[in-house]
Amino acid sequence: MAERAEPGRPPLRRDAELNRRRLLASAREVFRDRGLAATLDDVARHAGLGVGTAYRHFANKEELVDAVFDAMIDQVEASAREAATDPDPWHGLASSLEKVCELQAHDRGLREVMLGTGKAAQRHAVVDRRIKPLVDPLIARAKEQGCCAPTWSTWISR
Repeated sequence: MAERAEPGRPPLRRDAELNRRRLLASAREVFRDRGLAATLDDVARHAGLGVGTAYRHFANKEELVDAVFDAMIDQVEASAREAATDPDPWHGLASSLEKVCELQAHDRGLREVMLGTGKAAQRHAVVDRRIKPLVDPLIARAKEQGCCAPTWSTWISR
């Protein structure tokens, strides 16, 4: 999976892309276990890289947190898309909700990113924009089927 190209920037060299992926994976683990109090140096050390490498990819910890958030939303979106293809809308909705709840329950960093940072409102807007259009039709289908489906606001915790 290649990194999303930023407008006006050439794609990363293969080794640089691998380092960026290592940093993101490490950040997920470090933030999951220690929360957002962890530093960029903590993440780099956990990845087995120097902090200079981390700063070449991310100007500061907030940029890294944003990248981790984007990756998590990609995961939630994939789960919602998968749920939308389930022929049984209630099963699809319930299984997707379980995945999201499990992700949130076991990821301290995700909870802090969604609830406890200065960008919480912006991040909720991203979730609403990317996930709500996938979940609303699924909820409507489940209701049509006669299931007691939740509303969008109860699907993703706030």
